[in-house]
Amino acid sequence: MARELLSSDSSSDSEDGGADVPPSGELKVNEAYARRFEHNKKREELQRLEEKLGKSSSSRKRKRGEAESLSSDDESSASDDDSTSESEDEGELATEALDSEIMATLNAIRSKDPRVYDKNVTFYTDINDEGDATTKTRKEKPMHLQDYHRQTLLNGGVQPEEEDPVPLTYNQEQEQLKKSIIGEINAAAEHEDDGDEEDEHQFLSAKRREKLPRSEVALDVESAEKDPETFLSNFMASRAWAAPDPSNLHPFESDDDEEDKRADEFEEAYNLRFEDPEKSNETLRSHARDLAAKYSVRRQEANPRQKKREAEKAKKEAEKQQRKEEKARLRKLKIEELEEKVRRIKRAAGIKTQDLRPEDWAHLVDDDWDDTKWEEMMQKRFGDEYYAEEDLPSDDDTGGKKRKPRKPKFDDDLDIKDIVPDFEENDKADFSLTDEEPLPKKAKKVKRSVEESKRDTKKERRIIEQLVADQLQLELDASLPNKKTGGFTYRETSPKSFGLTARDILLADDKKLNEFVGLKKLASFRDPEKKRKDLKNLGKKARLRKWRLDTFGNEEGLQASNLIPAQPEASQDRDEGDEAAVDIRTEGAKKKKRRRNKKSKTEVDTVA
Repeated sequence: MARELLSSDSSSDSEDGGADVPPSGELKVNEAYARRFEHNKKREELQRLEEKLGKSSSSRKRKRGEAESLSSDDESSASDDDSTSESEDEGELATEALDSEIMATLNAIRSKDPRVYDKNVTFYTDINDEGDATTKTRKEKPMHLQDYHRQTLLNGGVQPEEEDPVPLTYNQEQEQLKKSIIGEINAAAEHEDDGDEEDEHQFLSAKRREKLPRSEVALDVESAEKDPETFLSNFMASRAWAAPDPSNLHPFESDDDEEDKRADEFEEAYNLRFEDPEKSNETLRSHARDLAAKYSVRRQEANPRQKKREAEKAKKEAEKQQRKEEKARLRKLKIEELEEKVRRIKRAAGIKTQDLRPEDWAHLVDDDWDDTKWEEMMQKRFGDEYYAEEDLPSDDDTGGKKRKPRKPKFDDDLDIKDIVPDFEENDKADFSLTDEEPLPKKAKKVKRSVEESKRDTKKERRIIEQLVADQLQLELDASLPNKKTGGFTYRETSPKSFGLTARDILLADDKKLNEFVGLKKLASFRDPEKKRKDLKNLGKKARLRKWRLDTFGNEEGLQASNLIPAQPEASQDRDEGDEAAVDIRTEGAKKKKRRRNKKSKTEVDTVA
């Protein structure tokens, strides 16, 4: 039968265009595989015929035992086939010996060895003749339920279940524990004796040499085309086609972390598959509590502390509003008082708004009454110049080009009432002027004077409001009652320069200024008597002249003539204010610069 199958396969291959087997070649057939194949074919043919012809159930029962007996063989053969196919896939049959035989055969073909043409010479050995050590151990056959029942029946049936052991008493347990402890002690002692004997035996006996690990040949894929023979030999020696043994692969913690990460990403993507991917990375929106509480219908009861805080806040707001109203009222009263004072002074002195200077307004607001300065002020305001202005002719007298003579007045004029007793001087004529008719000159003067008075009044009001606002801002915190903490207030202080001028302070270094007078001397918390003594001692002229000599090189200090204007730059975008800046340099530096320029000029002349 095997020969028939072999001949049929060869004929089919030749018909399909396969390679013909030479008659001189010797072919070997796997007898076990052929036997299993024939058996399976017979069973398939038998089952097909029984279903077609409809055999009786008795015949089926008679043959069921035979089928069951053969099923085990089929399963074993199937497992053998699986293991064989797995071994063929993994390339376990291609051992090192087989690789060496293949390489030897290739070399013989390339070198045209005469043995190639000899049919009695075999280059390969039979796979079954090799030892089992070169093949991989087959996997254990899985235990099925049918196999379990068959094994149980062969072993003599089901064994009766063991009864539960009777619980021991306390004394029996103690006795058993003692025996177990004694037995373990004896076993440990015997083990130590055996270990000593083994050490002596190992010391006297020769040790086997450990096998060195096989060096793996690295494959250079890039140089495969340059040297194909070397690449092929390395490829066959390293068994690069076979998958690595999974038992030798030990996963690291990083591999587990990567697997967990990929699993988490997949789970997250699956859970969020219905969400918008564009909005998946957006942050959660948050809403202000005040806005949420504004439209909330929930009623929140305040605790005592919160009620107290709200009451204090309402009280402070009421005090703030009261201070604001009092400030506005005080400002109004101050303005009215100052306007009345200015009006009385102007009426009594006969002065105008434009005649008052800013310092005069400040005296009206800030200064108190001083008898010592009264005569000086009166002499300044109402001196000879004041009375000389009254003697000057009026504008009416000097307004025209030609002076008109005045109409004389006579005391003996007739009274009109003697002639017309019902005459009234206050009667006005019943007529109205049109736009085309010009106003008389007197009406124009009156209108001009009214406009000037309104303008002066507005100017006075603006100046008075500014002065009152400045004064009120400084005095408000101290004047208002019920204020626990007062804000910062300005106070007037007398300047203390200790004889230094503004130029000395600006041009001197901070170190020199601290040597002359330190800032500690100007502290406000010092004793006034010590301040007075320091002002007298530190402000002496001899000390000041010595300090100027050490600082500026001159007892009189830097003069305006010693200051040099800054040199203008070539840039045209510089401001005019920067051009007028002052360069702080002494005259000596200027002379030195000129001397250097002169020296460079002479050197240029000599070179020329």
